[in-house]
Amino acid sequence: MINVVTVNTGGYVSHHVTNVIHQLAKRFISGDTAHYCFTDSLYNLNPAITAITEYHKLGGWWDKLNLFSEHMPKGRYLYLDLDCLPVGDLDPLIESYKGKLLGDEDPIHYGEQFFANHANDDYKKIDCSLGTAFLVGDSGKNKGVLAKFLKDPEQYRRDFKKHGDQVFTSYALNGKFDLLERVMPTGHGFYSYKFDLLKQPAPNLIGRGMPATPRLINFHGDPKWWALKHTQLVKDAMAQAEGVEL
Repeated sequence: MINVVTVNTGGYVSHHVTNVIHQLAKRFISGDTAHYCFTDSLYNLNPAITAITEYHKLGGWWDKLNLFSEHMPKGRYLYLDLDCLPVGDLDPLIESYKGKLLGDEDPIHYGEQFFANHANDDYKKIDCSLGTAFLVGDSGKNKGVLAKFLKDPEQYRRDFKKHGDQVFTSYALNGKFDLLERVMPTGHGFYSYKFDLLKQPAPNLIGRGMPATPRLINFHGDPKWWALKHTQLVKDAMAQAEGVEL
């Protein structure tokens, strides 16, 4: 059993998007799945997705830190950002990894020295290679991520205002994570829509190459996939989601 988890709080986007992501995850995972969403609204949410409404209300992207909270369903989980579109077999990404936390490789922040001149020496050591659009892990692990944030939320909101929960998570984990593109140098199937498909220059693209078989397409930034419904890529994905019962 794998728990598929998303976060949609603060009216970020319609739950139509949430439903599609869960339907696609179900389509592309052969084993049993259970479906959960951290949310403050049930409007249009598929009733087969368990709404987690009791959680640490941190605001905006910080709500994602609840993945490391006591509110997570027990067991192995697959987390997906709502702008990370499943388009192929996800089993290898889940089944081949037995470690504590697997994320995608961040081509934007990798190696950036955001805090080179910061008074806090700990910030100067942040490994910014972790992306969190896709995560595989066990609930109850890495609780220190949220615990660290809760010690001084206002400070971390201020210090990480430009960089968000992803870079903070890298900081809190202190390098104790694995990267999909390193664990599966070939066959990982993780695309950046901007950098891999549109061929925009990537600030820090680290040896990803073009995956032969697409499994996940990350629509980080703009445009989001739900703004590209006219494209064949998104039409094909929507067709895969149609009729999937969770």
